[in-house]
Amino acid sequence: RGAKDNTSLLQDEERLITPSTSDGTLQGKERLWQMLITRNVTQLYASYWNSVPHWNAVTNNIHRTAPIIHGLETCETFQKITSDSPSQRRIAPAGLFNTGTNLLSVLLEYNCQNPHRVAKFNGNAKRGHGNEWQTRWGKHTPARYRRTYSTSKNPKYSVDE
Repeated sequence: RGAKDNTSLLQDEERLITPSTSDGTLQGKERLWQMLITRNVTQLYASYWNSVPHWNAVTNNIHRTAPIIHGLETCETFQKITSDSPSQRRIAPAGLFNTGTNLLSVLLEYNCQNPHRVAKFNGNAKRGHGNEWQTRWGKHTPARYRRTYSTSKNPKYSVDE
């Protein structure tokens, strides 16, 4: 009689809980629970809460001594390729929805200006700072489509430029 049947196991997984220290469901997840409380969460499905990592597991995955920047090994090659026409150098944000691409675009506009492109587009309100609003394959389109998809039917430059 100590073994649970499939119905009672399913009921345990689907039950709503309020994590607490008394039953041990809050241990190691206190900070995460406080974040959820600020969003008016009062209960969670037990199976979901059990899948949430402890806070130290979260912080161990984000604390680094330096940022990870992919592609630094290609900077010198890119600069050589565009040395004849530095106005061809483009900066444009891309990323998933709700990840700050619009903010990044504004920050790039105010902090990262390509003087060669500024001279080329002087007076153009949209491009006068020398940056692009989005990558050629789109702001929210996954990068794996960069060689097969374009937001423009008649692109003015290729992906490799």
